Amino acid sequence: MENQKVKQWAEEVVQEEIRKGDLVRSKDVLTMLPELIDTVYIDKKGMRGSIEECLTSRNPLNSLLNLFGVQLIKKEKAINKFLGSSIDVDSVAVKIDESNVKHWLTLDRAEFKGVIEKISQKLYELETQANESYDEEKRRGDELFSKYEKLAREYNELKYSAETSDKLVAERIQYILSLEGQNDSRENKQFVELLKDMSIDVYWDCNNAPMTDAAMFTEYSIDDDSMVSTKPCLVKDGAIFVKGIRFIKK
Repeated sequence: MENQKVKQWAEEVVQEEIRKGDLVRSKDVLTMLPELIDTVYIDKKGMRGSIEECLTSRNPLNSLLNLFGVQLIKKEKAINKFLGSSIDVDSVAVKIDESNVKHWLTLDRAEFKGVIEKISQKLYELETQANESYDEEKRRGDELFSKYEKLAREYNELKYSAETSDKLVAERIQYILSLEGQNDSRENKQFVELLKDMSIDVYWDCNNAPMTDAAMFTEYSIDDDSMVSTKPCLVKDGAIFVKGIRFIKK
């Protein structure tokens, strides 16, 4: 049988296995298996040597047939008829026909199919294990991401709550400072120190401030002189935390 015919048989078996649909990522591995057929060949040199050895033995026909698992029971007449009295066994020469040699190649389709199924099953098991491992890692990743999102939400809520609380405290201190005005009283110093502990700086005007006066203060014109006052601007991390207010006489 020609190599190409055997290879074609092998490809048919592989395609039949692929059509079952069990394999996904590994099916290309099966398609390469028929290429192994191209590595199978007849050892012509070894066959020639074996045949020549048989022909120079005491029972050449029987030895030759034994190469193919055949044995003659009544061999004397057959050997004599085969050799004849005029044949010089020492000068025997053997020629192997290339076209005939190819016909010695064959394929046990059932056995080959069984091997393909075993390989396919193993690849399927590996794919299944890989998929299960991927699914497990994905599940763990999803769980970790869910935990991260939960912690992020809780952190943002706590941060917002803390910022809200800080702002309420800062606005209250801003009001108290506005009552005392810009002086060096002991109470004012304590409130300023408290704000510093919260990373908040107090500015009564824009001098030495990181922003303009217009950005730091909102001004309101009033008629009552007794209401003239200033609420200082409170700055945290270089940004306005609580904007200052000025009440000025018209």
